Amino acid sequence: MQDGEFGLGKSRTYEMLRTFVQNFDNIQVVAISGRNPKMKRSFEYLVEQEKKQDCIKILDYTTKVPELMSISDLVVTKPGGLTTSESLASRSSDYCNKPYSWSRRRKCCFFRAKASCYLD
Repeated sequence: MQDGEFGLGKSRTYEMLRTFVQNFDNIQVVAISGRNPKMKRSFEYLVEQEKKQDCIKILDYTTKVPELMSISDLVVTKPGGLTTSESLASRSSDYCNKPYSWSRRRKCCFFRAKASCYLD
């Protein structure tokens, strides 16, 4: 999961992480909060409460996004051009949430046609 201050939205991102934490036992998740310390604290609190520290890692801003994408099976992100292109280059699947703008919808439709993107 990747999100920052202007990503999917703070509450939506938290709910998505909560869904992963509470409903899946056999996965590893790296959640990137970007430069948002409040979001990072809420992620860490959730992971601690659910006792999932061994399979969920929380990162703040990182320059290692391409490397993380290359080892990922699924990238959950907003449908921006740069992130979606990086994900395609790393050959991981994207889950694009709520493509609000016309240009983002077009990008998602393109990537969905290439079978590399799931839309909400």
